[in-house]
Amino acid sequence: MLTDDVRPKTLDGIKQLAKRIKRREGCPHHVALERAAQAAGFSNYKHAYKQLAPQTANPLQLYLTVYWEDQKERTAGRETLTITLSRPLPEICLPPEMRKVRHLGHFRLAAQDHLVLDAICYNQYDARDRICGAVRYLRFMEATNLRPSGKRLRQIPAWAQGPLPQADHTTCWVDPDTGQDVILDEPYLDESILHEGRIQWAQDRNWHLRASATPSPYFPGRSSLYVATPVTPGTGIDSLLLRIACMPDPVVADSWTGNSVKGHEVFVSPGAVSDQDKKRAKAKALIIRQATRTTVPLKTRSAVDRRKPNGVMPFSDHRALGSALKRVETSDEDWFLTVGLSAFQFEMQDWLFKEHSESDHPDVDFLKVYLGLLDGQDQHDKAGQSQENVRQTLEWCAALLKRHYPDCAPLRRQLKRLSMSSDRVGQSSGDRREASAAT
Repeated sequence: MLTDDVRPKTLDGIKQLAKRIKRREGCPHHVALERAAQAAGFSNYKHAYKQLAPQTANPLQLYLTVYWEDQKERTAGRETLTITLSRPLPEICLPPEMRKVRHLGHFRLAAQDHLVLDAICYNQYDARDRICGAVRYLRFMEATNLRPSGKRLRQIPAWAQGPLPQADHTTCWVDPDTGQDVILDEPYLDESILHEGRIQWAQDRNWHLRASATPSPYFPGRSSLYVATPVTPGTGIDSLLLRIACMPDPVVADSWTGNSVKGHEVFVSPGAVSDQDKKRAKAKALIIRQATRTTVPLKTRSAVDRRKPNGVMPFSDHRALGSALKRVETSDEDWFLTVGLSAFQFEMQDWLFKEHSESDHPDVDFLKVYLGLLDGQDQHDKAGQSQENVRQTLEWCAALLKRHYPDCAPLRRQLKRLSMSSDRVGQSSGDRREASAAT
């Protein structure tokens, strides 16, 4: 039971308390971390990390590791790049913030000095390129002191009035000292050219829009770097551009300086002092997923442990289920009902490929069993047209799943999707009738 007098004394204790707070109150993980750190007597999680993180490793040294496997060439390896930061990583970017940063967001903090990619890249060059992209954005945050913003572009008033013309690879940032919004735009444009429409966009909104001669972190040599900020006292667009100009030359895969090792021997950084740290050093895609009594993994090696029920539905029933769902799509219900069912269909498509071989059914396009249009024989089948028949069809789908699969979390998730869709039947039509009456 979670009590108010819990006072963790270690980082692992704070993380465990955060998980309990998240489960109990349903708050985001980063909010739970902050509250757990405060319960431990610290002002925030950053403060706790600085005080409790073991100092056996160089706090300015950071290792980035990616594993790869080239199935065509039958080769595999590990790439690790070591960089030296100007200040400890938590002062540049915390783990919850990393997930919002392009290229960096797929890496996981395995130890205080180690970032690892959980997915296996398809060749050596791709692995190196992933690491280099993450380092470029780390260097950007290190130089500018900007943090990724929790805002979406449409939440920024200037953008809500109309997006920046020809914008591409656009991201939101914030200056933690002033709270000032910063937009980073990295399109495939010559940085020496500010097109009239872009200039007018900035002038109409009283914003700065400036091009930087510094290579773009997104794709050095191909994309350009533009910075946009509101014209307000203390904006400091010139000082921001100066800090960007002082960034080191971008690291790229074509000029690799990291460590390359054959095979998938796990790299353990100096900062991995606990047994848990050493376990976290292993990329999740290197873990061999095992079947349980009620579930089997969709892939035996995957960064995400996606599972299906430990059972097989006959191929004929898969086709019948796919046709039933397509009849629901032809009903008079609004689009949001069928959009809600799309996740169910994609999941069933994966179950189908796991349970049956295409070579055993050469006359059937597996990709069209759940997706695409109805077969010609079903075009005039109106069983799913009325609201009552839609509900009956969804109930039949649920009963079919229960008949062939054991009770388990993947099955319950699919049944919940059907139930939610059934609850929505008629809602959209009622809303539409009310809107018509109002007009």
